[in-house]
Amino acid sequence: SDVIANRLELKQSVRNSIIAAALTQNISMLKLQHMLSNQKECLSEEQRNQVNAHPGRSIKLLKNCSIEDPVWLDSVLHHHETIDGTGYPYKLSEDRLSIEAQIIGLADRYSAKISNRSYRAPVPAKEALREFFVEKHKQYNEELILAFIKELGIFPPGSYLTLNNGETTVVIRRQKDTPWPIVCSVLSPRGGPYARPLKRSTDSDQFGIKSVCTPTKKNKIKFTYAVGLHVKKFQLLPTSRVSLHQHKKSLLARFSHSTS
Repeated sequence: SDVIANRLELKQSVRNSIIAAALTQNISMLKLQHMLSNQKECLSEEQRNQVNAHPGRSIKLLKNCSIEDPVWLDSVLHHHETIDGTGYPYKLSEDRLSIEAQIIGLADRYSAKISNRSYRAPVPAKEALREFFVEKHKQYNEELILAFIKELGIFPPGSYLTLNNGETTVVIRRQKDTPWPIVCSVLSPRGGPYARPLKRSTDSDQFGIKSVCTPTKKNKIKFTYAVGLHVKKFQLLPTSRVSLHQHKKSLLARFSHSTS
């Protein structure tokens, strides 16, 4: 989300609100979200109702925790709305949909496409961007789509790459004025996982890109794990899978207590 906001040159205060919204957009359905990511069957009617209701429930939880930021709350509430009026929960038209909410929605949909699911393999990042380009007039603002594609570049975040030194890496962001991205090395040349992702710049010979690789059960690493280390300046994400799990549990406990 912040990649798009930065490209559009939004104010830092707005970008901070967008980041906060991106991290809390599904706060009312964390347990269900985990369940659905491992579920092969179609959603039940009850699950579908919970999914449709989660934007409203999420902002209710945020308000109960004294969150009053209008951009944050609006983006969470409307991140599943689309400009063609087919989104939910209110089927808003383009003139009633903020650019911030569209940014959250676009980033969320991209993340969902490139993520692995029990019922399908992840869509390659470049293919996901191609699909957005083809549909750029339909569900999101065209300028937003084009800015998103241009900012992510030829090696979009979430892409798996093999470096010249044999490491397996995940792209976390592009660099300004160069096509070579910043990556996190997650597997050593021998195939063993690093205890902590190692940040690399691919514009050097040692860490240059050798090839694009496809995630497998052997090398699959969650994108959020790779980037968690590098967003700690916002003090919103922990920096390891263990602390991320503990963070989610503490959020659930906090919001459950606030509504009891």
